[in-house]
Amino acid sequence: MDYKSAGALGFTDKSKREITKDVSAMANSNGGTIIYGIAEYKDEAKRHLPERIDPISRSQFSKEWLEHVISNIEPRIAALKIFPIEIPPNPDHVVYVVEIPKSTTAHQALDLRYYRRYNFESVAMPDYEIRDVMNRQQFPTLSVSATLAFYDNGGALQIEIHNTGDVLARYFSAIIHTPVKWTGKEFIFDNDRVSIQLEDGWSYRIAFTNAHGVPLFPKSSSCHNFKFSFASFLKPKATIGDIRCIVYADAMPFIEGKFDPEKILKRLTN
Repeated sequence: MDYKSAGALGFTDKSKREITKDVSAMANSNGGTIIYGIAEYKDEAKRHLPERIDPISRSQFSKEWLEHVISNIEPRIAALKIFPIEIPPNPDHVVYVVEIPKSTTAHQALDLRYYRRYNFESVAMPDYEIRDVMNRQQFPTLSVSATLAFYDNGGALQIEIHNTGDVLARYFSAIIHTPVKWTGKEFIFDNDRVSIQLEDGWSYRIAFTNAHGVPLFPKSSSCHNFKFSFASFLKPKATIGDIRCIVYADAMPFIEGKFDPEKILKRLTN
């Protein structure tokens, strides 16, 4: 979040360069929000905190004008949104809320430089950082979630792979390790799963892939269910306590996740 007083908007080339600098820096970092029309404290101890509304005259600086200035950023920032908030009692007074998504590439400001956010400031990026940001769009961005459901005599573990980025994941592969007991009750998966001993206890190992199926498209998910039944063993085994996931996709660096069974558990009745 960043706040800019009304004076941050201006018709001079310098003002326009600053606008594109601040907006592109947000996109090149992790995204964020800039509010034009809020003055910050000048006191060093409260610096970067909002002090008061400093309204903008929309008849002088319209939403369309601000969009036009921001459009000078190369390449344009997709999904950027500007919301005008009217400040009563004067209908001409507004605050502009600019929502900036995290970008999948590096964006260049009007001064032909690349910036990023650092300690509430927009600073120029060195070459290696520019290359790193540009590489965002070369690999898929995946995440993983899990849900555990109990029925009367068994249940199911659901693993979902999400493609949260804008790059197609042609192939992905996942390895899951689960405890061999749920809340103290032993169980067995309906389809045979490998039981292996890790450093901190026994686990079931589940592996699956889409190698012979449909790729994982951007902003889509792939759901996989593994049913199990409660069963007793002659010799109960010491078990790991959490669900562990490793997911690989194309040239993407692998991701890891851990889930506490108690926190993802849903108890259902047949």
